[in-house]
Amino acid sequence: MLLLEDTAFSNYLLPNQTGSDIPHISGKQILGYQVLIPSEQEQTEIVRRVEQLFAFADQIEQRVKAAQSRVNHLTQSILAKAFRGELTADWREQHPELISGEHSAEALLARIQTERAAQMPAKRTRKQKAGA
Repeated sequence: MLLLEDTAFSNYLLPNQTGSDIPHISGKQILGYQVLIPSEQEQTEIVRRVEQLFAFADQIEQRVKAAQSRVNHLTQSILAKAFRGELTADWREQHPELISGEHSAEALLARIQTERAAQMPAKRTRKQKAGA
């Protein structure tokens, strides 16, 4: 089947076609094409190398699966530590002034709420609309 896709085979067929309306080629002409087959020793070496490459591909596939598993476990471990606060414990000990007082989460939330309230336009009541 690969022979039919070979450029050299196509180049052999084209000039050997007969017929002007419907070009064709006879079986005898096809049999006249010399197919080069590697020696048995060369074929054995090709098979050995292909099997070696397949074994290498299998090893790589196993390594990739193992690495993906480690990454998944690592990601879960990092997330668990983050939620427990273990990733920032040292930083929080070294910078207590940045997590308490005016820098605490509660103070930040209060500032945000104050700023939002200040940015909202005053709502008009029905009496104000009627009098205007």
